[in-house]
Amino acid sequence: AEILKSRGYEVLALCGQGAIRPTDVKTETFTDFADLNERLHQHLAQVPYTAVIHAAAVSDFSVQEILKDQQHLPLNRDAKMSSGGSLTIRLKPNFKILDRLKEYSLNKDIQVIGFKLTMNAPPAESRAAAQSLLKGSVDAVVLNDWSRVAADRSRHPGSFILANEVTHDFQNLEELGE
Repeated sequence: AEILKSRGYEVLALCGQGAIRPTDVKTETFTDFADLNERLHQHLAQVPYTAVIHAAAVSDFSVQEILKDQQHLPLNRDAKMSSGGSLTIRLKPNFKILDRLKEYSLNKDIQVIGFKLTMNAPPAESRAAAQSLLKGSVDAVVLNDWSRVAADRSRHPGSFILANEVTHDFQNLEELGE
């Protein structure tokens, strides 16, 4: 976000609670899957953005209902629960926000860039996971495997894969800004 801003682009960064905020960039905080989805839908429908870079690791599931001793509890964050008894949490699958970004956008030619993080995956498996995102409405994917990232992040290799299967490998995230 900071690199794009320094190059003259107007940038809005939607950041999860507790996330590191870019400096000198307009930011908004989202709380959960539904909030992120709503903010993306709202912003993309109102402004003809050129691109969206979707780097958020969004949960595959959301809470559908909470039952305490078979009684429904409210889903709001401020609800108090006492200990004891049985607690049942039912989850529902979330859709892939990434697949809906072009649909949400006022600019139907918007470029959508997604991220795919794998863990200890063989290179062919990682690449297949990234390419599965490109089959939808995603124009490019940043792919990396957490097991190859140095603990101090001095090495953070990966690949930038375009929908036409052209791949640009990088050794550090800073190279993505080049």
